[in-house]
Amino acid sequence: IIFYQAPIAGRDFQYELSYLRNIHPVQIIRFKTTSRDYLGTFISEFLRTSRAVYSFDEHARTRQLSPSSPTLLVYNTATKNKPKGALIHHAGLIESARIRNTYWHADPVRMINHRPISQLGCISEISLFVLASSGTQIMLPKFDPINYNELMERHKCTIWGGLPATFKSCLEDPAITNYQFPALQKIVWSGSAISKDQLKRLKTICPNLSSAYDQPESLSSLCYTREGDSDEVYLNTIGKPIDRYETRIMKKNAQLAKIGEVGEIQYRGDHLLCSYINQQDTEGSPSDSDGWFKTGDLGVMRDDGNIELIGRLQDQHETDAAT
Repeated sequence: IIFYQAPIAGRDFQYELSYLRNIHPVQIIRFKTTSRDYLGTFISEFLRTSRAVYSFDEHARTRQLSPSSPTLLVYNTATKNKPKGALIHHAGLIESARIRNTYWHADPVRMINHRPISQLGCISEISLFVLASSGTQIMLPKFDPINYNELMERHKCTIWGGLPATFKSCLEDPAITNYQFPALQKIVWSGSAISKDQLKRLKTICPNLSSAYDQPESLSSLCYTREGDSDEVYLNTIGKPIDRYETRIMKKNAQLAKIGEVGEIQYRGDHLLCSYINQQDTEGSPSDSDGWFKTGDLGVMRDDGNIELIGRLQDQHETDAAT
């Protein structure tokens, strides 16, 4: 059963819902309420509909759950513009939050969550990380740089997290110089590289910086830049691989790349997704027979242990074919 509310920001999500109907026998119900007790009404309606559709022993189903049981379905449309539904398990999400707390620690943790709730960035990168840190998150339904800056000051946020694009919008707010962020302990980002100008301006607000490299299939970030890294490392690398999981760089000839050689970034560990919901529409399984997941990203391992991101494996194939 899928409950949804629409429209949101002018979208009715009919394309996504049609896709789900085609790949899986689901009942889709549009949820509408004007009640102030939104959550209570939603839960009551969900349970009523569930019992009408399925007959099951709730306690028996709970006993069947394990840390590796799926708990979340996240769609990623980055590959060939075809939605890929990644089934994510309980243990992976919890471990991701624990690891992030190691690298993005603050005392106490207080940060704004402006990411769409349908994205893994909202659920894992912020919400569960904050909960695992016994922290506080301030929910911002829609990103607005002026409102964001004001909320950071008012709630004395200790972590400023986002994408380089959201940093750009906040820094371009003419009133940003009027705000004071004395409680800020760390600025963190993921998703793309940061510019030299952004880095310079962010360091004047808070000198403690860190970035993360991740993919939906990995649940946990694979690499982090650390506090105290040089500007060159922040600008040109995705940081060092974490010790919790195995990481390697493989050349096209299936040989392990040496320091300075280009290859595909691959990783292995118990943090991988359960599976894709529609396996036959994906290019093979999430990992090979030895458990290595192929990211499709090209990278170079440097002497200092940091990885430089070069591009996508698909782009390399296209260049070789043209040559």
